[in-house]
Amino acid sequence: MKRSALLLLAALILLATFLAGCGGETPEVFEVFSPGDYIVVNIADSYRLLKIAPVLVINIPLDANREGMDITLNDELKKIQPLIRDEINIVVRVKTEAELKDVGAQDQLRGEITAALQSKLGMTYVTNVYFSDFVVQ
Repeated sequence: MKRSALLLLAALILLATFLAGCGGETPEVFEVFSPGDYIVVNIADSYRLLKIAPVLVINIPLDANREGMDITLNDELKKIQPLIRDEINIVVRVKTEAELKDVGAQDQLRGEITAALQSKLGMTYVTNVYFSDFVVQ
């Protein structure tokens, strides 16, 4: 199920990139990276738990020297996977139950996680975060 969700997400991203066209600019390739299985955290003001499965969207310009880049980038992301997961934990664990139940909670978390990864880990190539699972239990 998780694998099919990731494949569907990757297909949608590629389709959106294709439909958007390049408009005279350098085309970009979007790839996805899953920083492991689920992340489960305690909700700040509750006895409940939040279980998420984040997927990072990686943006690589097509004009970049891509020879061996996919393998290298994937390997580098795997090396810092614990740091990525920790940064996501730091952002998510301070959320209250009310914040997580809000209509825009997932969108807000996407932005906060993306900003944290870009600023604290220097991952400027991470352009978005999607959740293949988002469960408050």
